[in-house]
Amino acid sequence: MNDTSVTPEENLMQLLVGTTIPTVLSIFTIITLKGTIIFPVIPVVASIITTISPVIRSN
Repeated sequence: MNDTSVTPEENLMQLLVGTTIPTVLSIFTIITLKGTIIFPVIPVVASIITTISPVIRSN
């Protein structure tokens, strides 16, 4: 199953990455302007990423 063709999962992953990175960057920009909310958000984002990544890879 290790062929070089792009699977639907890889397309989905690229789509998620492509939409997530700008969203996260804009959220961090807003948070940085607000200043105080940044510390609770970092672990939340990290836990979301670590939760989603294995799910995507296992499909």
